[in-house]
Amino acid sequence: LNITEKRITIAASILMLFTVAMIAQSMLALLNRAFYASNDTKTPMYIGIVSIALNFVFCSIFFNATNLGPAGMSLSYSIQSIVNMTLM
Repeated sequence: LNITEKRITIAASILMLFTVAMIAQSMLALLNRAFYASNDTKTPMYIGIVSIALNFVFCSIFFNATNLGPAGMSLSYSIQSIVNMTLM
């Protein structure tokens, strides 16, 4: 592969892994509003803190311990979004 094709392949893999998080992020917007409507603002905050920590851990693992490269960080974001949605 030449350099342009390699960049396109990397960008495509990153975008493919980000699409996994689209449904979770859509649901999170609704779930946050539901918590705020019931005057519960602490639960989303605590779950958000856990999600940020998970994202950091997953980014470190996928970037350093695998050969995914930048796509590992988008996979980390997708997993973190699904976990965040599940906890909410």
